[in-house]
Amino acid sequence: MLRSQWLKNLERGNYSHVIHQLQKNEKKQDAEATFTLGLAYFYALGVEEDVVRAMELFSLAIKRGYERAHIAQIYLALGHYYGYFVEKNLDETRRILLEVQSKEVLPHEALIMNTYLAILTYNIHDKAQAIQAQKYLNNNLLLIIEPRFKQGYMVFV
Repeated sequence: MLRSQWLKNLERGNYSHVIHQLQKNEKKQDAEATFTLGLAYFYALGVEEDVVRAMELFSLAIKRGYERAHIAQIYLALGHYYGYFVEKNLDETRRILLEVQSKEVLPHEALIMNTYLAILTYNIHDKAQAIQAQKYLNNNLLLIIEPRFKQGYMVFV
């Protein structure tokens, strides 16, 4: 089952079958299933919310070569930012976000990353980086969000 099908079924509330399939494929070292199962734990879709387990799965998906590893990295950066699975570590959050920033990402992914980068760098008083991230947001926010609202959805994964 493809990730898009898994996500559609999760959004529709068809949890038990999807979670079973994800767990089965995760045990087979499937990187995509591992990441998607992480999303299920992060957002409590068909399983009890377990952010620590979600972070473990995101890390594992990256190690397994998940093709969209930069998304998993953004979730890990959030884990470090909020202290979900490790002690809060703003330096590690910044390192991860800057690493992701150097990769080619989709516009909505860049929006998420730059939003957190702007917040983080503002909070740690890195004025130059905060200004750079804020300029990106100012220049791209409507271009990215408006078409998605017109399509009737707002999904960042």
